[in-house]
Amino acid sequence: MKYILPAVIFLLLSCTEQKFSDSKTTESYTTALSEADKAYNSDNFKLAIEKYTTVLEIDSLNAEAFYKRAFSSAKLDDFESAARDYHRAAELGYRIADCYHNLGLTYMIAFQDYEKAHYYLKKGYELNPTTNNRELMELAEEELLKAQKKSDS
Repeated sequence: MKYILPAVIFLLLSCTEQKFSDSKTTESYTTALSEADKAYNSDNFKLAIEKYTTVLEIDSLNAEAFYKRAFSSAKLDDFESAARDYHRAAELGYRIADCYHNLGLTYMIAFQDYEKAHYYLKKGYELNPTTNNRELMELAEEELLKAQKKSDS
């Protein structure tokens, strides 16, 4: 019986400590997200990547953070990271047409992979049929045909 009271006190303190920890995590998350958005909006893409990475360590389902980190990575010519994050943002359902459009541009310009570029630009066009998407899709198709003709020769 004399051990019950200390056990109850210990449990109560543990719960309070956990609540404080969760509160701290929420505060860190909110701060990191605010700092990430501020860096992103002021074109400080290196800092934005760092802060969005912190956000994603806390909430790995924040699709907007993946999208903005992808855009920031592309601005710093880290196209592999950009492609990976655009894929993840699209998987999570965030601005899917834009993700596919940006993936298409990444594969066309950075990787010169016209087959993948055409594939993603076409998917983006199907979701959001704009003139710009169509022209880029057709350009990727032309480049793909040129590349295929070269390999056939």
